[in-house]
Amino acid sequence: MSETLQQFQRVERALKKIENNKNRNRVEYEDDVWSFFQNAWHLKDWIKNDIDNPSGLKGGIEDIVKNEEELKVCADLANRSKHLILKYNIRVDADIKQRNTTVVVGPPGTTGEGFGILEFVISTVDGTKLDAIETAQRIVDCWRAILVSHQVLDAS
Repeated sequence: MSETLQQFQRVERALKKIENNKNRNRVEYEDDVWSFFQNAWHLKDWIKNDIDNPSGLKGGIEDIVKNEEELKVCADLANRSKHLILKYNIRVDADIKQRNTTVVVGPPGTTGEGFGILEFVISTVDGTKLDAIETAQRIVDCWRAILVSHQVLDAS
């Protein structure tokens, strides 16, 4: 298995961690969210450096990611997590500006336990609000499409 596919699978596993947002410790969950965006953005570097990838993909990946809105959000979040403040190469100025906790109580009159759901909201420079999980899912779909179109990943 290629190094690129190993990193893509790491991104898929990171997505599963943030999709599981019930009864999570907020700090640990936030670590998982930031980790997802870091691993997802670093897939670009793995693509460039994996000798098994087609040269058109390796040489063209920078142009490819410039045209994908989801990957622009991913880039800003990954770089913000490394540097706190984005000072250069800002794409859409994406940041997690809102963290919500929803408490779901058990059905009335039962002893059923409730649970908490964590929701992180991404804001961009134009005021767009994005759900972090939905954005992460779109990022994985975007990477999958890129890898399939360059025959690095099977379409099945």
